[in-house]
Amino acid sequence: MQRLGDILKSCPVVPDELQLSTSSSWPLRQSAAQERWKEARPYHLKCLLDTEAVGQELCCRCSQAAVIRCTDCLPADWLLESLPSEWFCEDCDVFEHRSRPLHNRDSIVGGFLKAIPPSTVFKKTEADKYTTLEQACLLPTKRPPRPCSCDTTNITVSAGRAVIMISMKGRYDLHLPLYTCNDCTIQWTLDVQDLIRSGYWPASSHSQTIYKLDVFSSFEDLKITSPGFSRQAFAKWLEQRTLRFGRTCQKAVEAAARLSELKEELNCSEEMALQWTADVQQWAICDITDTITDPAQQTLQQSIEGLFVSIHQRKHSLYRQNDSNKLRHRLRQKLAEEKRRLFDQIRRYNTLAAEDKIDEALIEGRLAGLGSGTEAQIWPWDANISEGRFQLALQYYKAALGPCSSLLGNVDEEEECDCSPDVSEEEEEEEEEADDKTP
Repeated sequence: MQRLGDILKSCPVVPDELQLSTSSSWPLRQSAAQERWKEARPYHLKCLLDTEAVGQELCCRCSQAAVIRCTDCLPADWLLESLPSEWFCEDCDVFEHRSRPLHNRDSIVGGFLKAIPPSTVFKKTEADKYTTLEQACLLPTKRPPRPCSCDTTNITVSAGRAVIMISMKGRYDLHLPLYTCNDCTIQWTLDVQDLIRSGYWPASSHSQTIYKLDVFSSFEDLKITSPGFSRQAFAKWLEQRTLRFGRTCQKAVEAAARLSELKEELNCSEEMALQWTADVQQWAICDITDTITDPAQQTLQQSIEGLFVSIHQRKHSLYRQNDSNKLRHRLRQKLAEEKRRLFDQIRRYNTLAAEDKIDEALIEGRLAGLGSGTEAQIWPWDANISEGRFQLALQYYKAALGPCSSLLGNVDEEEECDCSPDVSEEEEEEEEEADDKTP
């Protein structure tokens, strides 16, 4: 023991912090990794912010001022270049993405990056400003077999029927390619077999909506790894992806553009348009309430319309949003209860109404899905329109429109002469001569 003690005293003393190596201690390795990541995180964040900065970028094809950034694009000689070419001017953008409508692009016209749909392109005006235009984007597919034996190169491809394509990137509003042979002028497009061969699956027999096959495989993988992931959550995720890449509310944007053109044509300000909207809404409410003398009838009307809409919504979502038979059984019981309440209130209304009564057979047919487009009005109170209030509103809008009020003044003249505004005077004379010649 004395000898062992002498040997230990002769050895150099090791510090406490060096007694445990990071390679042999898991807590020390974790702590060291966190410290290194804490030091590197500010630099990583700075690099991320630099990618979103907008400067004086140049087009990768023609070296002009760039207006579009597409991170999905790679150069043709990508093996020789280390970085992708992502900046394009307005002309090169159209040329490059004509056959790549599924790329997600960003515009830098306003000084910052903004996601835009594939149908939006830019054009430079004479005042060196950019304006947006809309173009029809074709669905990327394999070329279908041609029905003629003409030259294979003499073919023109144009935009055909509009379709909705759903992929893992969200929704795309595209068009089916329409092929035209310039020799024999025959036209053909894709059928269901061509769509499936191109990697799509039709959502209906008319193929108005199609899915890319990776949607189904991705959803299957998600259900395997996470069985609690629902279809509604997956659909909302796809919708969020659509919003993220700027493909949203295309019809609303077009309607807003038409409204702006109409306001410029009529020289109408934003305040006047809002006032007109409020006047029309107030006119409709007053027109309905003026025709009702009994408050009980008005309450029944609102309750009947609400029950009718509720029954339609429940029947629409009975098989679309519910997978359980027990839940469907409870929903059917709820539907039957609301249907009994609806017809009870209809009978109460018919006892109070003196003349305009609700046709129970018509309501029963509408709930069953029969004759949905034969009649626009199913409630008798929708047909009660005050002619005096209509004339009062017409006079108000004539005064507001000023010189453009002649368009409204022609309405009464056209109704009196029983002619269409689209028919010219020469066509009317030809029709009169034809009537005189007929015995």
